[in-house]
Amino acid sequence: MRKTKSDRRKASPLLLSTLFVALAPGLAAAQSHDSQDGATTTEEVIVTANRREQNLQDVPQAIGVIDQRVLDATNSASLEGFAAYTPSVDLQYFAPGQTRVTIRGISPDEQTGVSTVSYYLDEIAITSAGQSGQPDVHLYDIDRVEFLRGPQGTLYGEGAMGGTIRVISRRPELDAVSASARANVSTIEDGGVSHSVDAMLNLPIISDVFGLRIVANQRQDGGWIDRYAVDPVTFANNGLAREDDNRSDATSARIMARLQPTSRLTIDGVYVRNDLHVDSVNVANGGDRHLWFGPTPRDDVYNLYNITGQYDFDGARFISSSSLTRRQATRDDPEVGAFFFGPGVIIESVVHSGTDSDIFTQEFRLQSPDENTLRWTLGAYYRDGSLIQDTTRVTVPVVPIPGGLYTQHVESDTQTTAVFGEVEYDFTPRLTLIAGARWFRESADSSNTISGLFAGGVTTTTDQSGATTDVTPRLGVSYDLSDATMLYATYSQGYRSGGFNDPTTGVPPTYDPDRTVNYEIGVKHQSPDGRFTLNASAFYIDWQDLQFIQIDPVSGFFTYIGNANKASSQGLEIEAMFRPTESTWLSFGGTLNRAQLESDAVGNLTPVIPAGTDLPGVPDYRVSLAGGYDIPIGANLQLSLSASAQFTGASQSKLEEGGSFTIPSVGTFVIGSRLESYATGNLRAELSSDAWSAALYVSNVTNERAQLGDDNFGYLFGANLHYNQPRTIGVELSVNY
Repeated sequence: MRKTKSDRRKASPLLLSTLFVALAPGLAAAQSHDSQDGATTTEEVIVTANRREQNLQDVPQAIGVIDQRVLDATNSASLEGFAAYTPSVDLQYFAPGQTRVTIRGISPDEQTGVSTVSYYLDEIAITSAGQSGQPDVHLYDIDRVEFLRGPQGTLYGEGAMGGTIRVISRRPELDAVSASARANVSTIEDGGVSHSVDAMLNLPIISDVFGLRIVANQRQDGGWIDRYAVDPVTFANNGLAREDDNRSDATSARIMARLQPTSRLTIDGVYVRNDLHVDSVNVANGGDRHLWFGPTPRDDVYNLYNITGQYDFDGARFISSSSLTRRQATRDDPEVGAFFFGPGVIIESVVHSGTDSDIFTQEFRLQSPDENTLRWTLGAYYRDGSLIQDTTRVTVPVVPIPGGLYTQHVESDTQTTAVFGEVEYDFTPRLTLIAGARWFRESADSSNTISGLFAGGVTTTTDQSGATTDVTPRLGVSYDLSDATMLYATYSQGYRSGGFNDPTTGVPPTYDPDRTVNYEIGVKHQSPDGRFTLNASAFYIDWQDLQFIQIDPVSGFFTYIGNANKASSQGLEIEAMFRPTESTWLSFGGTLNRAQLESDAVGNLTPVIPAGTDLPGVPDYRVSLAGGYDIPIGANLQLSLSASAQFTGASQSKLEEGGSFTIPSVGTFVIGSRLESYATGNLRAELSSDAWSAALYVSNVTNERAQLGDDNFGYLFGANLHYNQPRTIGVELSVNY
């Protein structure tokens, strides 16, 4: 039998150090100690980033891993709670369910549709068309989260240009009843109160054959931004309309079933439902206040279904995964229409937007045994997606306008077929080569109907169609310098689909796909005693034909998606973890990143966006430090203390920062804002036993008011900036059975 790298080298725990922010109890649980010689050994961390189980230290790729113990220790129930501490992963958190993720500087423009980072819950791809932010996924009772940094086009397909995030849930246990619950209450500085309740129940219905696992959550997030009412005619501030307006509430459920009739066959079924209501996004134009014409509510409901079957033959493993994703989202945005009607004629209106998407995917994979010298994965993929988008602009109060102000109805359908494969071969016990490719064909049809005053008073329907065929390859090599150190190099590509614009407005009818090409070298090292881990990687990504939003130069009103020729992102990631004693741990993580245009681009409000302009939302550096100390109290209790700090460099909010536009009778406004550097910190103390735990925590200890992004619209009362959550103090109680 092949001797694996795991046999030759001790494995690392969550070596990506920045994942360890405020996690002392979780880290302590991930370590085992030899009381006779004082040595520290480290659990293997198993990942499935390459669609097979591998020890994290054996994967020649930059991957971050975080598990439920770390989520509990960091008080993280959603992506933004911990991902900000992961190297090269940058977040713009606008509201629950509206988190824009950038990995390695591949920064998406906010209105270009598909995210540049693919997002998975188990086998379900939950990133949908028309989605610029990642959906709300509650993280309780999960096994781990994997962050795959760099393009993942070969195994994960369209949308994985900057990387892939995978949430891996815990499956039903077929041999024992178990349960857990968690309650959390926190208060926000100068804001509201948040609370949440989580629960899990595991039931083996037929011992060792069939079982269920049910997870439920209910939470209410307090707000901290006050909304003031503005008169739509005089623009006068009419006073406080609602305190702590950016509140939200969500309810979610996850039901999992596992059937294992034989040792060779396993069938898993998953159903997930999430209902999210957001009163207002985290935007303010006066520090901690927001002057605007009305509330900006948003609702987001999604249902996920998946059936995955796995059968182990003597010489191969066959996997079939069938998924259905259904998502409905609505949003209201109040505005004024003075600039549509001329000086002195002001119309208040509300833009109501609705999105309804259904996506069915089917994937088949055939894999060789993991212990072979030659390991391979072959797969076939099919995706059928439909998207309906409705946008309606109505006056408030209603003003008789024949045909209304503006209505748009878009229906689109896409079909994707793909075949892919990847091969790993151990030329020697220390040298491994990897090669893979994905061939795909994508076809799309779209119907676009517009009507109303802004459409010239007529109803126009336009039908469009198109198809694309392409290949995304991957090559890699790894070499073990010793039992403790591995070097690797990777070449990979990512891809994002093109699409259609509304041709009735006179803009280009289509926009092109964009592609990333990644060059990466790295080293993974762990000391023989398992106490010290150091990982580092350097990358260069060539981004071709990047998509970004444009404004119709004729009307100055309609927007469309264009391509900006070429950009690049280059950077360095360093992660270190050190445990000097059995009860003490320290970690360090750092990222240097420069993402910029490599050629001039046509601007919206300026003639040219010059080469060398920074891509938006990518800080030039990010550093995190964390440490913890575990104190045994008696035979069954432990007190865990931890602290962390994060330092984030400045960034640019918009690609076309500095451009200006004029609204008649109102004024001239400058687009974009420079987002200054900031620092945040966290503290946590937790008392725990085998059956329960109680924790006190403080997030954003210094009450830093960091600017995370610029909304780009509504400059009447100052730039609409997105802010982080102020200092939050909370308590958490957990029980396990």
